[in-house]
Amino acid sequence: MKKLMPVYLILFILLTSCSNQGSSILPYDSEEPITTPITFGEGVISTEDEPEWAFTFTPDGKKMYIQRGGVSFDTLYESEYIDDKWTEPVLFTFPSPDNFNLNRVFEPFISPDGNKFFFVSEGEGMGATDLWVSENKDGEWDKPTLLDIVNSPRNELLPSVSKKGNLYFQTNRNGSIRGFDIYVSKFVDGKYTEPERLGEEINTTSVEESPFIAPDESYLIFRRDAAFYISYNVDGSWSEGVLLPGEPLRGSFGTRYSPYVSPDQKYFFYSDGENIHQVDVSAMGLEIN
Repeated sequence: MKKLMPVYLILFILLTSCSNQGSSILPYDSEEPITTPITFGEGVISTEDEPEWAFTFTPDGKKMYIQRGGVSFDTLYESEYIDDKWTEPVLFTFPSPDNFNLNRVFEPFISPDGNKFFFVSEGEGMGATDLWVSENKDGEWDKPTLLDIVNSPRNELLPSVSKKGNLYFQTNRNGSIRGFDIYVSKFVDGKYTEPERLGEEINTTSVEESPFIAPDESYLIFRRDAAFYISYNVDGSWSEGVLLPGEPLRGSFGTRYSPYVSPDQKYFFYSDGENIHQVDVSAMGLEIN
């Protein structure tokens, strides 16, 4: 005769299973609301020694890449979240690509699936600054590849990528309205296509830069005139860019750079040209899912 498992044991197993399935908490998750911006990783990630500019997280939030340093000497650093704290950032380098030397490497962005690492480098490419990509091979970043069709003889900067692989970036190539505009190169059949300038809903006679595209491309956050704006994708068309509501963007504008929304759409991160900051998405008045 078969023995039946006690009811209390079955309930324990079910509850434990449910708990484990819902425990994917990101390392930067806060038990308390963050209604005003706080300095992220103060003393470790954000320091007083050198400014932190662009940055990116792996999808699980457990590894971070930071652009740190002055305007002409900035470079990438890597930090991991281990034992409930961020490790001291260490210098990060890619394997040397074939036939190229990577000089300054900066402005990182990891794709939503964690398989591609986009960044900017200057020196040897098509223009003054170019976009590159490295693929994750067995847990390591492979030799980077120059994105030939995406780059121009001018500057390509600050990449941001959707789940589909569509690549948004700023550039001052010929065809831009004034200075820098935001372009997109669509990823079709495993290849990038000729970049297209986004419409006048986003690109104006002001300088548009520093884009962040939502993973599902439902919205685009970008910088205009030193402030963050947002445009929503409505039935395939971009809405008029409007000033991002909420603090710290009202009143006197300071430097705003590298907007980033966490994968769970709960937190908004940005750099003020000195440190990285974190605040609740709800506190910013963002209408996103």
